Amino acid sequence: MGDFSLHINWANQIGSSAEEEDFLECIRDGFLNQYVEEPTRGQAILDWVLCNEEGLVSDLVVQSPLGNSDHNMVEFCIRMESDTVNSETRVLNLNKGDFEGMRRELARIDWQIILKGLTVEMQWQRFKDRMDELQKLFIPVWRKNKTGKAAQPWLTREIKDSVKSKEEAYKLARGSGKPEDWEKFRTQQRRTKGLIKRGDKEHGRKFAGNIKTD
Repeated sequence: MGDFSLHINWANQIGSSAEEEDFLECIRDGFLNQYVEEPTRGQAILDWVLCNEEGLVSDLVVQSPLGNSDHNMVEFCIRMESDTVNSETRVLNLNKGDFEGMRRELARIDWQIILKGLTVEMQWQRFKDRMDELQKLFIPVWRKNKTGKAAQPWLTREIKDSVKSKEEAYKLARGSGKPEDWEKFRTQQRRTKGLIKRGDKEHGRKFAGNIKTD
């Protein structure tokens, strides 16, 4: 998949240049099917999804552009079979860590006594073991979700609602073609981008603050 920037008439399988005809020939030789049927930039289908296995690509939808891109997003599913492995992965929830309590506990430790007479390697292991104990005591963990990705703390309800409103505005503008509907979409697009940028910055600032103070 990708942006091929070739103006091929997919309905009739015709290219507008020798280069495009050669490319079409390569696609036929590879028994490839092209699945995007709606314009992805203006009135042209420039972004393609090619596959040589029937039924592998499904539920393809052309969505509104991401950010300031002048190309529409292409969303689709790839059908795959895989063995299910039951596993549980936990990650540290640093935003909810009790770093003040950890500092107090560290201040009570007499490192000279604990590390006295040990080699450098043994001192490092003793230090690491003690830090692991404190980490378990003062920093909670969370489970990764079903997709294998940790939750995004900056993805607030306001951002989710704004993304949904942007998609609805895009569908309305695309269906009506009215300039005023396209202007509403662009306004909502800018608002959504601003919310995402602000949310990501605020989360990064908070996380950096915790690291700096702790």
